[in-house]
Amino acid sequence: MPSQLVSAEHPCLTFDRHAHLAVHLGEEACGTPGKSSLVFRPQHGTSAEDTAVIEQLIAPIVKAYESAGTSVFDASGGAAVRKAEAPDEILMFCVDVSASMRTSTDFSDINDDGEIADPTSGEPVIEGEWYTCATFDDLIEILAKHESFDEMMGMICATHAANKRARAMEVLNSLKKQLSDQLVQKLAALEQARRRNAGFFRPNATDDRTAAVNKLKTFRAGLQTHELGLSLQQWYAVRHSSPLHGTPTTDISMQNDIMIASAAAAWMLGDGLIDLPAESSAPSPAKKRRSDVGATLTINFDSRVGGFQRVVPISISSNDLHRLAYRGLKGRHNIFQLALKDSSRVVFPDNRALTLLVNVIMDTADISIRIADESDMTLGVADRNAQAGQLALVKIFTGNNIMDCSYWVDRYTTVTAASVLWKLWRFQAENYGYILSGYTQIWTQMTDSVDGLASGHPCKNSGVRLSTFLDRGSCYGHLGAESVLNDHSRTIDYSAPLVLKVSVAYASPNSAKRSMKLSRLDVLKQMFEALINRILGFRFKTHLGLVTISTKATLQTPINYVVENFRRATSTMSATGATALWDALALVRDHLSQYALQHTQAKKRIIVISDGYDTKSVKNTGHDVAFECKANDIAVDTVIL
Repeated sequence: MPSQLVSAEHPCLTFDRHAHLAVHLGEEACGTPGKSSLVFRPQHGTSAEDTAVIEQLIAPIVKAYESAGTSVFDASGGAAVRKAEAPDEILMFCVDVSASMRTSTDFSDINDDGEIADPTSGEPVIEGEWYTCATFDDLIEILAKHESFDEMMGMICATHAANKRARAMEVLNSLKKQLSDQLVQKLAALEQARRRNAGFFRPNATDDRTAAVNKLKTFRAGLQTHELGLSLQQWYAVRHSSPLHGTPTTDISMQNDIMIASAAAAWMLGDGLIDLPAESSAPSPAKKRRSDVGATLTINFDSRVGGFQRVVPISISSNDLHRLAYRGLKGRHNIFQLALKDSSRVVFPDNRALTLLVNVIMDTADISIRIADESDMTLGVADRNAQAGQLALVKIFTGNNIMDCSYWVDRYTTVTAASVLWKLWRFQAENYGYILSGYTQIWTQMTDSVDGLASGHPCKNSGVRLSTFLDRGSCYGHLGAESVLNDHSRTIDYSAPLVLKVSVAYASPNSAKRSMKLSRLDVLKQMFEALINRILGFRFKTHLGLVTISTKATLQTPINYVVENFRRATSTMSATGATALWDALALVRDHLSQYALQHTQAKKRIIVISDGYDTKSVKNTGHDVAFECKANDIAVDTVIL
C-alpha cells in the first residue's frame, strides 16, 4: 500500500491514485516529507506522490476489488516463483462445451432480468360494440362451422359424463387462446398494411384483412360474452337461488315448447315438400313401378356431417330435392352439391322431375351431399378438379422418436395450422383420457442439433394455412416408421405422397416474454474467472490443465504452472457438438497420470463439469474409466451444471 512505501525496498509495485499498478522508485532527494515517494506510471511517467491522499482515494476502490474477488494482480515474476515451487496438487478440469451448454441457465436471479413483452401474443383489444353484435345464435353457427368442430365434439364425447362440463370449458378456453393470438397477429399485419398503403390511393387494399379481423373479433367477443350464460348454468347446478339477490327459487328447470319443437322437427323432415308418413306407418319394402300413381323413392343422403333418409315422390323436382337436403342439414350449410354415389353424376338444381334426371333408379338411391368449405369457393372449377385426389399425410410428434398420431389431409386444404393441435388433443382425449393443452407450439423441418437437441422452423402464426407447409421443401417424411428428425441422407421419392412431420412442443405460460438469459457456458466462464483469482490470491501451489468435452475430447491447455494460460483457454470456450464424456475423462486421466510422474508427492484431482449425459463416446465406458482413476489414486469431483 502507498503508506508503506517509506520502509519498502525499491523497486516494488504499488497503486497510483486510480488504483492502477505503478512502480515505486524510491524517495525523492530533498523532497517534502510525506510527498517524496517517486512513482512511475507507464502512461504518465515519474512523479512524486502524496501517499496519504492516495491511500484515501484508493481505499473504496480496493474494497470493491476485494468484494468482487479481483484484488489479485499476477505480477511479473509470479509464474517463475510458481515454477520453482513443487505443486501440492495437480488439478485437471474436464469441461463440457457441447451444444447443450448453449441452453439457458436455471438460475432464477439471472433469468428474471431484462424481460421484454412479446408483441405477437397476449389479449387483444376488442371494442365494446363487438360484444353486442355477437348473438348467441350467431355464435353457435360460427362455432359449428369451425374447421375443428368435429375434434372439439370428439374430445367432449370421449370424456366421462362427470367430467364433460370441465372438458367443454377446457376446450373453450383453448379456443379463446387461439383466437386471441390469431387476432393479435392479424391486427399487427393489418396495421403494417395500412402504413404501407398510406401514401397511395388504394381504397380497397386492406378490405380482405379488415373483414378477417372483424370476423375474429365477432367470434372472440361472442365467446367471452356468452360465457356468462355458462356461468349461470353452473350456478343453478349447485344452488336454488337467484344469483342477483339470493332469493330462493322453487323451479329452475327449463320448459320445452312442444309446438315449436314439433314444427322444427317437421321442417327438417321436409314438411311442405313431401308428405310425411304417419308415426304408425312404415315404408313398404315392395318395389313400386314408376308408372304407378303415387310411386315413391327412398333416398339415402350422406355427408361429412352425417346422413339421413327421406321417402320422396318420384315426381319431386331437383329444386325441391336440394331444399330437402338443406333442411336435412339443419339449415347450417348454404353451399353444397348433390351427386349420385354410384356414378358420381352431379344433380343440378332445376325444375325437372327426378325421373327425368335419374332413369336407372328403381326404389332406392344413394346421394352424396358435398359440402363446400367457405374458402374453397374462391377456386375455379378447373382448379378444384386439378387438385382433387392429392392427399398428404401429417404425422404429429410430441417427442423426437415416437409418433403420437397421423391423418390424411387434402394437399390444398384450407384449414389452418391450428387444426393440427386439435387433432392431437382429440387423440390424447380418446386414448389417454387427458389432453396436454399447454402443447401449443408447432415446429416443422426438425433436424438433429446433436447432444439430444433439435432445431427447426417454428410456426409463429397458427392461423396460417396448413397447405403452405405441404410441399417438397417442407415434407421430408415417408410412409414408414421414423422419428421427427429429418433424414437428409435418404433419397426423396417424388412419386410418393407428401408426408409432413410436425413437432408440437410445450409453450410455457411465460413464453410471451423473452428474457436476456445467460447460457450455462457463460455462467461457467464467470466461475472460472473467480476461481483463478482466488488461486492466485491464496497462493495455492496448484498446477492446472484443461480438457474440453465436445464431439471429441480436446486438450486445450496441458498441465502447467502458468495460470494465465488456463485463464485464456477458459475465456475462449464455445458450445458446439455432442458430448463424448467418457472419452474426455479417459484423456484427462492419461494426461494427469503422465504429468504426475514428475511430481510424485502432489495430489491428483479431476473436476468434471457437465450435465452428465454422454452422447458420443466410442472407445470408453463410464465404469472402465472410474476403475482406472481409482487404480491411479486420482480423485474425481463432479459438478452438474
